[in-house]
Amino acid sequence: MNERSGTRPDGAVRAFGVLDRQLDGAGHAPDGLGTVFAALADPTRRLMVSELLREGSTSVPALSAVLPITRQAVAKHLSALDHAGLVERAPARGREVRYRLRPGALTPATQWLREAEEAWEGRLARLKDAVEAGQPR
Repeated sequence: MNERSGTRPDGAVRAFGVLDRQLDGAGHAPDGLGTVFAALADPTRRLMVSELLREGSTSVPALSAVLPITRQAVAKHLSALDHAGLVERAPARGREVRYRLRPGALTPATQWLREAEEAWEGRLARLKDAVEAGQPR
């Protein structure tokens, strides 16, 4: 294993000391988490997700009424959220197009964050123990 990069000879990556992931040919983890985190990195998209959490489903005109952006911009942001697997079209009456959060879409990201938090807390606890063990009481 290359200790500096955390990459093993078989291409697996050791992140936080507990999370093993295989990399694709481009050096990215092929688990879709990057797409989810990239989509949620945008504050406008997070506001849209918050609105969907509050309302259950919504439309482009409804979102453009509560956000300071055009309908075209709302549609573009919804497309990015859809590409990340976070939203889907919801059944609607007539020609209205409604969107809702895709059930379970955040589960993989949530699990990854929990694992990362546990690993981080474990490392900090070991560091604290090591520092305290080296100091006179």
